[in-house]
Amino acid sequence: ASHCQASGAMAGMTGMTLMLRFLLLSLFQNASAVGGPGEIKAATQETQKLLAPLRTKVWHQAQEAGYTSEFTKFAAISERLQVVAGRNHFVKVQVAPESYIHVRIFESLPHMKKDPELVAIELDHTYDSAIDIFPAAKEL
Repeated sequence: ASHCQASGAMAGMTGMTLMLRFLLLSLFQNASAVGGPGEIKAATQETQKLLAPLRTKVWHQAQEAGYTSEFTKFAAISERLQVVAGRNHFVKVQVAPESYIHVRIFESLPHMKKDPELVAIELDHTYDSAIDIFPAAKEL
């Protein structure tokens, strides 16, 4: 009977190990290595959902940085992920017909139960400009 109990415990551990591997792979799927930037990919509906609640904060930060126009659009075009203790989303956002900015959003790990936060923005980008990793703003 103890052999069966040990086998059951091992099966449970194997299942738990597989679950942990799956969760880690799904977390890291868009990044080349922890801390390193992932590939630039087309934005998804999830990217837009992450971005949308931050529109007012992004606009105020853009104004403080010298942006003088209105945001006639606010559409995520592409993004690059960086896995840290959570995820940094570097998102190219179209804010007017020919105007693009890059927005850095930090998404904490799910167990932290925190809303995504605006970390920094970069103005004066184009549709073709690459999304590079950029530092956090001093204060937002």
